[in-house]
Amino acid sequence: MKRNLTTSRYHNAGILAIYAAGFIILMLQLRSILA
Repeated sequence: MKRNLTTSRYHNAGILAIYAAGFIILMLQLRSILA
C-alpha cells in the first residue's frame, strides 16, 4: 500500500512537470509570434 502511494505521488508529480514544461513552451512560442 505505502509503496503504491509513493509511486503514484511521483507519477503525478512527473505528469505535472510535463504539463508545466509544455505550458512554458507554448507561452514562449506565443511571445515569439506576437513579438
